[in-house]
Amino acid sequence: MVGRYSMTPCLFDCGAAWLKKNAALLAAVLFLLSPPYVNAAQIVVDTTDDELDGSSGNGCCSLREAVANANNDNGTQADCDAGDGDDIIALPVGTYTLTGLYGDDANTSGDIDITGTLTIDGENRTTTIVQAGTSSPINGSCSDCVDRVLHVLSGATVTVNNVTVRYGWSSYAFGGQKSLYGGGIFNSSCFQQYHFQQ
Repeated sequence: MVGRYSMTPCLFDCGAAWLKKNAALLAAVLFLLSPPYVNAAQIVVDTTDDELDGSSGNGCCSLREAVANANNDNGTQADCDAGDGDDIIALPVGTYTLTGLYGDDANTSGDIDITGTLTIDGENRTTTIVQAGTSSPINGSCSDCVDRVLHVLSGATVTVNNVTVRYGWSSYAFGGQKSLYGGGIFNSSCFQQYHFQQ
């Protein structure tokens, strides 16, 4: 009588044994290949008003307050979530009109001053609008010229998605046309945009 035997495939058994023996090595390789962890916070804007209420707050998070927390990686502006590392600001549909005076680089008035790594995610590029004042300075003057819209300061990295930027105005005269010397965005560092209108 010829003996019968069956051969069990070794793939599973050998593979399981190899994994057990080399689990630590495999974990180390996967750790090295994984992208680095970066702290990040999402800050949701819920008012179109241009305000900076500080620690007192009023219950509404403005774009300026959200950027302040992102710049400082803290929650100084009580109306918004705290910033933490490379932040993302969620900007719903609406028209965000900036107010105040030009010449400030501390994000307290006029344009939005950005100093860190920040992404501004608009909801829709045609209906999520950030504007400096309410009229165009295209002819060199306007009834309520404010400032540029965004100022990307040295060392900052800014990405803007699905946002219209308009009515930016520079305080510096150039050939009699103030609006021609830097308009909606003054970029002193790294700026990128996707589905963006200016």
